[in-house]
Amino acid sequence: GGQIKSAIRASQHLAESQEFRQQGTLAQLEFDAKQAYYTAAASQALVRVAEESVKTFERQLNDTRQMFDVGMVSNFEVLRSETELGSRKSTLVQARNGQRLAIANLCRVVGVPQDTPLTLDTKFDYVPLMQDLDSLVAYAYEHRPEILALKKGIDAGKEDVKRVRGQYKPQVAGNIQWQNVDNGGLTQPDGWTFSVGGQWDIATGGRRKYERIETKARLSGLDHQLQDLQAIVELDVKAAQIQIQDAMARVSSERGTRELAREGLRLAELRFQE
Repeated sequence: GGQIKSAIRASQHLAESQEFRQQGTLAQLEFDAKQAYYTAAASQALVRVAEESVKTFERQLNDTRQMFDVGMVSNFEVLRSETELGSRKSTLVQARNGQRLAIANLCRVVGVPQDTPLTLDTKFDYVPLMQDLDSLVAYAYEHRPEILALKKGIDAGKEDVKRVRGQYKPQVAGNIQWQNVDNGGLTQPDGWTFSVGGQWDIATGGRRKYERIETKARLSGLDHQLQDLQAIVELDVKAAQIQIQDAMARVSSERGTRELAREGLRLAELRFQE
């Protein structure tokens, strides 16, 4: 009654569903590796900033002590400079610890020994996001492995419903056999044997009915899961776009801060020369 064909097609859909799940796992692994790389690169930059900050406050403490020696400032200024330097050294220790943890996590994600030396390229191209939200969501609906895997699961569920419906139809089977027995004689003659049989279950105590209801319920559950997953994917895309917009705003702000710092450095050097 078509049960075998439906079962074969359902198995094929399930196999394709597992392939999409594998793609989703690989995509997540790639994301984790990139995220760990960027975190490690940022931790290296924070260490450099902390080291430069310590050097700056060491020079400031030295200048303050010299000014104290000639009576230009009080001992309070020296104590404050020492406190500031101690705070910057503590920040440097935290930054170095964060760098070690980030490198260790990167080695774990990539799958290399923890003592593997890594050289990271911290120069990244800044590419603003130009696509609109609707096109990104539509693309995600068509290419996210989780959605594709669930759709294949739904196709398998539909074939399973067909398989259950096939139980209502009669079953027919045929058998062909060739026999050749040495010295068989009339009791076991050589030749072909053909047999055909049929079976039709008129009543099964409601088993087929409730199995059909169960398969339809599973299929309906998969449909609802697909709707929920599409909503989650849309939320993921919106959240990612918002994060990119926030990052773009921070980049613009930091560029202005950097220019302001350069101008402040230039003026400080002029004052120092005077």
